[in-house]
Amino acid sequence: LKTLTQCKSAGLKGIVLKSKQNVFLERKKCISFANKNKMFITVK
Repeated sequence: LKTLTQCKSAGLKGIVLKSKQNVFLERKKCISFANKNKMFITVK
C-alpha cells in the first residue's frame, strides 16, 4: 500500500510486478486503493 500511495504522489498511473519475484502484502487494500484512484496493478 505504501508503494501505491508513493506512486500516486509521484503522478504514476500504476505499477508492474514480476511474477514470483515480489511479495504482495495487503492485497485487498492495495487493489481497493488502486481502483479508487484509477491506477493499475499488473503482474508479468
